[in-house]
Amino acid sequence: MPFEDHITTSVSRRTLLHAGAALAGSVVLPSSFALRAFAADDKPAIGTWPAGSQGDTIYIGAAVPLTGPYAVQGADELKGWQLAVEHINNGHELMKAIAPKVDKGLLGKQVKLLSADSAAKPNNAVQAEQTFINDNKIILMTGSTSSAVAVALNKFAQREKILYMAGISGSNDTTGKDCVRYGFRQNFFGQTAAAAIGPVLLKAYGKNKKMAFMTPDYTYGHTVTKSVNDYLTANGGWEMVTNQVSPLGTQDYSQYLTNIANSGAEFLINVNWGRDAVLSTQQAKQFGLLPKMTLVIPYQIPFLAKEVGPDITEGVFAATDFWWTQEDQYPLAK
Repeated sequence: MPFEDHITTSVSRRTLLHAGAALAGSVVLPSSFALRAFAADDKPAIGTWPAGSQGDTIYIGAAVPLTGPYAVQGADELKGWQLAVEHINNGHELMKAIAPKVDKGLLGKQVKLLSADSAAKPNNAVQAEQTFINDNKIILMTGSTSSAVAVALNKFAQREKILYMAGISGSNDTTGKDCVRYGFRQNFFGQTAAAAIGPVLLKAYGKNKKMAFMTPDYTYGHTVTKSVNDYLTANGGWEMVTNQVSPLGTQDYSQYLTNIANSGAEFLINVNWGRDAVLSTQQAKQFGLLPKMTLVIPYQIPFLAKEVGPDITEGVFAATDFWWTQEDQYPLAK
């Protein structure tokens, strides 16, 4: 079905927003029950309790990128949270299906979502969440989209003793070496992406292939590249002939693509994400690397196909979130 089909786009987005609502509800619940667990006179304050649970409203703070290279993904992330909060406060049947005790709010309190633009910058995200804590006594932080932001908010959450749920974070380190007690995530990451896409590539193409990587220069890029390279090297004897590392927000990839074109690689493994993935993939096509090389995108979400276009993404190998029963209920998910 064509990507410009309005009905397809609307239903797909609604389906994803429903999934986001389910996730958000499951995330909010532990912190809401914490209100009850800590509500005793002999318990010391923790995070923003008791101030954050007084009154008839509790607050969630979302620091998401609405500008910069991850703006499109940040906007969709925010829509998911907005829908989730709406479902929680209104007692929507979807929310009751996954959390029967949630009925028009949490423990009798309405939930209010606060948001700020992080521009995918760690300092911006931390400052925004600090403001939400000071002004509104939030009980849960969310957002990220960039793993650099997720790692920074992990450390901030640990210091402030407030739950943090990463919106999107593909770095192994987020729940690896930088894991903290107060930080959580639901999405897949470098190691799981490699474990999913690696066997498929080996089955389709066999062993001893040459591959070129395009890697964004921060924790997400480096850990995803390492995981995919380690898997294909150890299990298939594939060889990384070049790894082109670029800054987040790069506009012109010509120097990196020239190096790849001269590397002798058979596969182009593009680890870039968001707008960086769109630009680098489109420019790879313009340089003639595609379809001469097989394009692999080990960490992506379905919206990339719409932005890049079906002429490039058709037949591309990619790893993404997927719940296998969705296709039984939603034909578009097949």
